[in-house]
Amino acid sequence: MSPSMSCDYWFKLGVGFARFGKSERAREMFTAGLNLAEKHRLNAWLFKLEHAISELSSRPEWEVPSHEVSELSEAPAVHTMMEGLREYAATALI
Repeated sequence: MSPSMSCDYWFKLGVGFARFGKSERAREMFTAGLNLAEKHRLNAWLFKLEHAISELSSRPEWEVPSHEVSELSEAPAVHTMMEGLREYAATALI
């Protein structure tokens, strides 16, 4: 991967961790991207990753966008899938 694509990868990975409440892991991902951006002098990524780290420091829990509840969310198949995902998340080692 090119350095710019790698920075994008680290950034998106960090955002994902932050949105799921894994602040320390998010900081590690942002820092890895920041180090790569510094090494390759990718200023746009440098500023973006620094901003992400400062946002992470100012609010430990990133806000997850709210969504409207539809009638499909009450379907039994959806409840079964949600329960399975919760069980998977509880056993995942992330």
